[in-house]
Amino acid sequence: VSRYVAASFPTALSLLRRLISRSLIVNSQLNATLSKAKSSDILDMLCDGKSELSHLKDNISYSPARFARALHSTISPLIEELWNDVNLPLLPAYLMNPVVSMVNELVTCLDESSKQTPVEGSESRSSNRSSNRDSEITDLQHRLSRNLSAMNVFLGGSARSARLLSVRSESESGGDPSAADPPPVEPIEDTVNLLIDMGFNR
Repeated sequence: VSRYVAASFPTALSLLRRLISRSLIVNSQLNATLSKAKSSDILDMLCDGKSELSHLKDNISYSPARFARALHSTISPLIEELWNDVNLPLLPAYLMNPVVSMVNELVTCLDESSKQTPVEGSESRSSNRSSNRDSEITDLQHRLSRNLSAMNVFLGGSARSARLLSVRSESESGGDPSAADPPPVEPIEDTVNLLIDMGFNR
């Protein structure tokens, strides 16, 4: 390898490392600008008017995630060729370190890109499950409040306690008085006799 190639090697590695950095591709201000650009403007930036893509000018859009995946797919064969080179073990430490770091960054970025869609779906499913659980818990709280209110009245509790339970149930049901009313209780004769034996009045 000539002296000039060896001198340009660190610069080439630095450029490749910046190109494969997913955060620089996806989270930059330039991406926000390109995402808002019109299809015709994007086409003008990419090619001239005689390009084969000119008929797609109304269907072109920019996606940072898709661009990052395409760029990584283009760079990967170059880095793979370097990684499999038989002369790689002969590199000095000051060149081997950047190469290993670059390969590690590329693998990490490719892994993140492959997980983007499944993670979003998982978060959506997790959010749905959490929402369903919250709804079930709220419904259970309403039912328990109504049942406690009915039980308190049935067992001869004070009117104040009954009112407090009723008010709490009403506030949890969104202020709907009908939702807080306890269901009608049908006394069971065996239960009534048992309560009388325990010392309660009928």
